[in-house]
Amino acid sequence: MFSDNTDTFLCLRQYPHTIVVAFVMNFWENVEYVREYKGISRKELAYKAHFSLNSISTGITRGSFPAVDVAFRIAQVLGTTVETLLNEDIFSLNFISAKKQIENENQIQQELSIKMQTILKYTAFIEDFSKIPADMQKTLGELIHKIADGVESTPASSVS
Repeated sequence: MFSDNTDTFLCLRQYPHTIVVAFVMNFWENVEYVREYKGISRKELAYKAHFSLNSISTGITRGSFPAVDVAFRIAQVLGTTVETLLNEDIFSLNFISAKKQIENENQIQQELSIKMQTILKYTAFIEDFSKIPADMQKTLGELIHKIADGVESTPASSVS
């Protein structure tokens, strides 16, 4: 809502009611957001929280805050807290969380893609290796490990 404390202070001096209106509107907007996210209808929320079905519309239209006990019951039904419903950043917090999840999924997908390309690259080698007798596979495997260890311990400047 405000970029820093100075803006908040100046706004409150000029418009002392602004912060209250912002919290009320955020409360009802966040109730709607969480309600829709959880798949709860307005009617179900009203029934479970023991308040009038028209209270949400009235609260948004009039910019009014529900009684404290109603706010707590609404939060309880939605599985959250009143503080969360008052938080102006609920949308951005959920957006950031979803964005991070997508980024993590994309990273995992890229890693899997690289591993799959490696497997495909060596499929013919693996098929040929599996045709060799077991005792020779063991010997070749040990030889490959020694070569790989030597390559890893050799400085890059001496490798041709």
